[in-house]
Amino acid sequence: MNKKKRISFSTKKIAYTAIFIALGLVAKFLSLTIGAQKFSIFYTTCVLAGIFLGPVSGLLVGGLSDLIASLMQGGTLPLITLGAAMMGFIPGLISKIPKIKPQFKIALSYLLIYIVTTVVVNSLALYPLMGGNKTFWAFLVFRLPKQTIVVIVNIFLTYLIYFPLAKVFLQTNNTTSQNVDVR
Repeated sequence: MNKKKRISFSTKKIAYTAIFIALGLVAKFLSLTIGAQKFSIFYTTCVLAGIFLGPVSGLLVGGLSDLIASLMQGGTLPLITLGAAMMGFIPGLISKIPKIKPQFKIALSYLLIYIVTTVVVNSLALYPLMGGNKTFWAFLVFRLPKQTIVVIVNIFLTYLIYFPLAKVFLQTNNTTSQNVDVR
């Protein structure tokens, strides 16, 4: 017998996903732009959505927040939107790994997000627009120190918010909080 696993969303999970999408939009618009570098706390909303709501909701939060914000600003880059969606999807997958403390799940999530989305996907998307006459590797070397600062700020913010938010999710939503560990 071949049983397919269905992805189901409760009303509460849909509402939480919508709230995280709204928070993602706020984070997108509250970003600070210095020159060509954007400093944003968008990573935090995606990571928390993925951890608390799972990979599908995390993907929706990252992807839809980025898509809506981009369209409101006049256009979108599909590869950047894919990277944003992966920022929620990756922590959602990692949250499913049993017997790992949440601190390590967050750290592993950010490490993979940094490598997959920041270094690879987003850099490939931005290089044709911002690379100028530099090679891709020169563009990457120029871009990474600034992006590393953005990721470190988001890691700190995520650790700061995670534990109080985990208590709320554990108290109010038993089905969503199965993957949440408050150790």
